[in-house]
Amino acid sequence: MTLMKPIVWILTFSLFAMLSGCMLLEINEKDLLGKYCAKLPDGAVEYLELRPNGECIQEILLKNRAPLIAHGSWRYHQELKCLSLDGTRSALTPFGNKINPNIEQILPGVTRGPAVYRSILGKVIIGHGEYAHFEKMAPSEYAR
Repeated sequence: MTLMKPIVWILTFSLFAMLSGCMLLEINEKDLLGKYCAKLPDGAVEYLELRPNGECIQEILLKNRAPLIAHGSWRYHQELKCLSLDGTRSALTPFGNKINPNIEQILPGVTRGPAVYRSILGKVIIGHGEYAHFEKMAPSEYAR
């Protein structure tokens, strides 16, 4: 029995080290390409698609309203690990816990600069505030 404790400890440590390694992988622009989904307060959903040519498409689905769609541009700042989005809507209030009451407006210039990071399993995540974040979708999930 005493031999089992070190083995369990070694296996646990090895698994943690492996998973942490995925989390620490560098993120480049190619890693960011694709479609993301964020579940927002009040049951709303936001989709963000980052395309290779620097264009992005944002779609916000609110309850009992027509979808809000914006075509903008994006840029990744690798040294800062953040994204610049231009020509998109701000779905949330500055504190991120409520839907922006002026959500229909597309303000000129960069509307947000969310952080970009990897989950412990290595999946790319785009921060959207404390209450929501974008998770990258698998291509099979694109058709909704």
